[in-house]
Amino acid sequence: MELSPERKRSIRARIAPLLAEFDSEIELIELILDSGKQHLGVVVQKGEQPAMLRLDWLHYVSMPEAELRETLLTQLRHKGLVADDRVGDKRQS
Repeated sequence: MELSPERKRSIRARIAPLLAEFDSEIELIELILDSGKQHLGVVVQKGEQPAMLRLDWLHYVSMPEAELRETLLTQLRHKGLVADDRVGDKRQS
């Protein structure tokens, strides 16, 4: 399923700053919505290491910023793109 250019820009504007916060070397390469419109694939790359992050599309639309941050960070850590101690918990009131 193809995302509209406007939707891609909107998603990039939301996700790219978080990726840069985690590690300035992580690039957002592509956004892919599956044919069932259930999952949003976020293709990232750090150096020569690409990775696919997966978000629940319906939940992403209304996902609070703190939850999105934690979801992305957890997946990046799991894939070895961000070390556990590299990014601290910056969610403070």
